[in-house]
Amino acid sequence: MDPVISLTTLGILDLRDAAGRELRPLLQQPKRLALLLYLALESPRRFQRRDSLLALFWPDLDSDHARAALRRALYFLRQQLGDDVVINRAEDEVGIAPGRLVCDAAEFDRLLAAGDREAALALYHGDLLEGFFIAGAPDAERWLDSQRRRLQDRAAQAAWSLAEQTDAPEATAAEWARRAAAIDPHDEGGVRRLMTILAKAGDRAGALRVYDDLVRRLVHALEPGAEPETAALANTIRREVGKRGSGEVGKRDNDAALRPSPLPHVPTSPLSPGLVAVEPFAVRGDASLGYLAEGMMDLLLTALDGAGDLRTADPQTHGAEYVVQGSVVGAGGRLRVSATLRHAHSGDIVSRAEAAGTSEAALFDVVDALVRQLITARIAGPGARLARIAGVTTDSLPALKAYLRGEREMRLGRHFDAVQALGEATALDPAFALAHYRLAGACAATAMVLPAREASARAIAHRERLTERDRLLLDAQYAWLHGRVAEAERRYGTAVAAYPDDLEAWHLLGDLLMHSNPYRGRSIVEARLPLERAIALEPGHLGSLVKLARIAALEEDHARLDTIVTRVLAESPRGDQSLAMRALRAFALPREDEQREVNAELPSARALSAVTTFGDIALYTGDLVTAERIGREFVDIARSDELKALCHLVLAHLALAGGRVAAAMEALDRAEALEPSWALEVRGLFAALPFVPMADADRRAVRDSLERWDTAAARAKVSVPLLLHNALHAHLRAWLLGVLDARLGDLGASAAWGEALAELPVPDDAGPLIERLSRSLEAEARVRQHRGTEALRTLEGAGTDVWYQYAIASPFYSGTYDRFLRASLLERAGRNEDALGWYAAIAERSPWELPFAAPAALRAAAIHEQAGRSADAGRWYRRAAHLWRDCDEPLRALQRDAADRAEALV
Repeated sequence: MDPVISLTTLGILDLRDAAGRELRPLLQQPKRLALLLYLALESPRRFQRRDSLLALFWPDLDSDHARAALRRALYFLRQQLGDDVVINRAEDEVGIAPGRLVCDAAEFDRLLAAGDREAALALYHGDLLEGFFIAGAPDAERWLDSQRRRLQDRAAQAAWSLAEQTDAPEATAAEWARRAAAIDPHDEGGVRRLMTILAKAGDRAGALRVYDDLVRRLVHALEPGAEPETAALANTIRREVGKRGSGEVGKRDNDAALRPSPLPHVPTSPLSPGLVAVEPFAVRGDASLGYLAEGMMDLLLTALDGAGDLRTADPQTHGAEYVVQGSVVGAGGRLRVSATLRHAHSGDIVSRAEAAGTSEAALFDVVDALVRQLITARIAGPGARLARIAGVTTDSLPALKAYLRGEREMRLGRHFDAVQALGEATALDPAFALAHYRLAGACAATAMVLPAREASARAIAHRERLTERDRLLLDAQYAWLHGRVAEAERRYGTAVAAYPDDLEAWHLLGDLLMHSNPYRGRSIVEARLPLERAIALEPGHLGSLVKLARIAALEEDHARLDTIVTRVLAESPRGDQSLAMRALRAFALPREDEQREVNAELPSARALSAVTTFGDIALYTGDLVTAERIGREFVDIARSDELKALCHLVLAHLALAGGRVAAAMEALDRAEALEPSWALEVRGLFAALPFVPMADADRRAVRDSLERWDTAAARAKVSVPLLLHNALHAHLRAWLLGVLDARLGDLGASAAWGEALAELPVPDDAGPLIERLSRSLEAEARVRQHRGTEALRTLEGAGTDVWYQYAIASPFYSGTYDRFLRASLLERAGRNEDALGWYAAIAERSPWELPFAAPAALRAAAIHEQAGRSADAGRWYRRAAHLWRDCDEPLRALQRDAADRAEALV
């Protein structure tokens, strides 16, 4: 029998040859993979005519170019799969050879047709190619959507039929019902069916949890609420629960036999915070254990020292804040040890611990167990919940100590130090899920994306050691780190709804909104509410305070900014964000003495702190002059040509943000002398911008330079942060050429570049970017064909999944070009408020977005003025006029008009 190719598409995308080897080159070619899937799903019934494939996959190319694209695609498929998998019939038909390729979606259909529902559902791991994009082929996308929905419906129907068959045991029926509801979670009728089956099986609490989850999802999606039938069913189930009642009362442990005696004295000397004295233990039972009176004291002195913020001292030391008392009972070769941590002054109990061992040989394990309980139970406040849980999720006291040290560094905003401590904790206990989780957060805060993802994956692997509540946060973090923003937001929303006192969940929800909202047409200002909830739970929470300071600066609320920065510096004067916070206040208020201090520190600051400081000044103070001065100083201290080139590129963006086109081009010239590839990409981007005054001849000159560019020679560069471009030069070149050809009126050439982009392999992590580039190129062509509605629909189909640090680091990953285009199309369609969201969110997170800031402000001002909101309109006109106050002559009239409108609307 001939070897068989395996194509997996339901919830998982995988393609392997007969030997099990991944056919990665084809997986990196979305359009050609879609063509293979189309043939796999349709070919069992018939071969496909080439003309129909051309119309479906290459509608924008002329006949010759489309046929050439199909020939290249078929050649590529045969190269990857073998010559005998994709075959011809006659001259004009193409299909899959029988028995040569197995596709799970086609097999799913076959099994259902044969009546084997369980086997079919075993193949259904999720929707067909969820989120898959087929560039330049809207009809193929519609076909894929219809197939996705058809298979989802069939899977849900199969699961419901298994759940509702009369001879199914109740537990089995409940499992199939859960599976059916999970396949189509938006079907509220399915939710009611699941609730009914669970209630019938006696799991009324489970049925009500299903209803509560539905309500949370609807609230988070800003939908009106559950349907009346669903709410009525939930009320009926609640009444049944109320009738039954539990009649049980929790039992209390009244055993006080081993409770330590009160302190014999109250110290009068000044307390030393965090200092712990340990008294000799009382020993009962086995007389041979008498040595443990002093032995336990010595062991605890060693084990407690350095645990979190604790230091230890012998019982004669005056000024200890805490004292530990305890007892040992030995009988039958077993040990039972109890300990109490008290405030030395008041005698109030802080925490209790108890542990047992089978012999004296287990003494070290007993001590470790006691210490883990004592130090985690004493931690108070909503922000300490994770630290308390840590004590029961690791068996290693050294790992717990390192974890608590990392937590302290995180609280103080010293994320690099936190990475080191948390990395030590995970090395000491590789199964310490909570430490992996926090390490992922610390790595993300220091722009270490790949280590953050690796740590989060290790936490996922050991998730069984966490509570359901912490698993929810872990799943949200994992989705967030992989750019699945909407999923992460849903999970954090569920967490704060279920646990409204969870500091971590509120802060992380605010963090996500702060970083991701602009790429979804929403302002970072939405982050204020969850961040303020976090501050209400812990007033000194640094992460939330830092973000609130940026929001206050963006809104020009200088009094609030001053207050928040003062609090940040009081909590952590040497934290990672302290320089950025002082700079934000110094240049926003402004304060010249603080500006001088910041200027003196910047040259010797850690690279990430310097970049963050520069970004805050550029984005949130409106002081482009200072930002440019700092950029020029960075050029002087940069040690490599790549970093100097990067500084010149930043200066080019700042000059363009100020409307100084000539200065921007001069900065690009300086960058090009050091790093030609990046400079040419940015020059192409500037030439493509609709608001940059440039003659067609100059645009064409840039376009011709791009066409002559040999991208293969540019791939060796490895400098931060534009290393993101190193595998993408060919993609960016194709996109820029397509956009420029569209802007110059050659739509045929533009479509050809779009196809060239679609044929390039998609590097890891670049899928969302390539999709956005392809969609914006298609939209540009639709606009010039006067098909604005189709153009808007094309852009709205794009996902918003982008890792924010990529967006901050690259002018292309930021997606500002297609965001501005989308806002323009929304405005043309009369959807002004939607357009306003996209305009207003531009230049809130990355300095690369600043060239769009003044044009976006002008459009936002016009929308507000049209709606009669004079104050808002004046504010946006004032921003545009301020940004362009030194602009070149071609933009001068716009700047003067904006200034006049701002004054008139005061």
